Amino acid sequence: MLILPMLGQDDAPSLAIGCLELGGEIGRAPRRFSITAAQIEEIGPRSVPAPLPAPMPADAPRPPRAQPGVPHLRLVKS
Repeated sequence: MLILPMLGQDDAPSLAIGCLELGGEIGRAPRRFSITAAQIEEIGPRSVPAPLPAPMPADAPRPPRAQPGVPHLRLVKS
């Protein structure tokens, strides 16, 4: 499982997007999963902080914001 932070409306990392990879035979649909255990692991500061990237100039173009009601992700099956 991979969970990555995303910026919310207030430009703070308040959202997350995740991915779950499974191995084995695909089998028939529907595919259901049961949670057999849960573990919460807090991420603390690193012992050696990573260098900060150079700040963006104030007049640098920003990427467009998401429009409500418009899908932004699509499923790609390969």
